[in-house]
Amino acid sequence: MGSLTQNHRLKREPLKYSGSLDHLEFIEVSPIIGREYKTAKIKDILHAENSEQQIRDLAIIISERGVCFFRAPQDDLTVDEQKRFTDLLGKLSGRPSENGLHVHPLYRDKDNIPMGNGETDENMCVAPRSPTSYYCRC
Repeated sequence: MGSLTQNHRLKREPLKYSGSLDHLEFIEVSPIIGREYKTAKIKDILHAENSEQQIRDLAIIISERGVCFFRAPQDDLTVDEQKRFTDLLGKLSGRPSENGLHVHPLYRDKDNIPMGNGETDENMCVAPRSPTSYYCRC
C-alpha cells in the first residue's frame, strides 16, 4: 500500500496514548488481544479529575488491544453513569458529534435482570438468557 501521498492525507492524526492509565494494574491477556484490569473501577475513572483524558486513553487501548476486561465488581455504577461512560468513550475518541448511543431493539426486553444496584433501564440489558436464545426458532 505504501505511504500516504499528498492527495490522500488523513483527515486527522490518530489519537496518541498519554499515559493517564499507567497507574492502574493490568495484564495483557495474550500477545495479540485483550487487556485485563484486575482492580480498576470504571466509577473511579469516570469521576477522576482527568476523567476525559483517562477515558480517551482507554478508547485508544481498546482500539489497539481489541478488548479490555474489568475484573473488579462494577456493581456500584448507576445506569446513568454507564450511559455517560459509554457516550464519553465514543465522543472522546472521535465519534461524530451527531451520533449518540445506539440501542439495539433486542435490548428492550421486559425480562432484563436488574443491575447490581437494583436499577433497570429499557435501553440497557443484563441478559437473563444466552444471546443465542434470541435467534432460536424452537
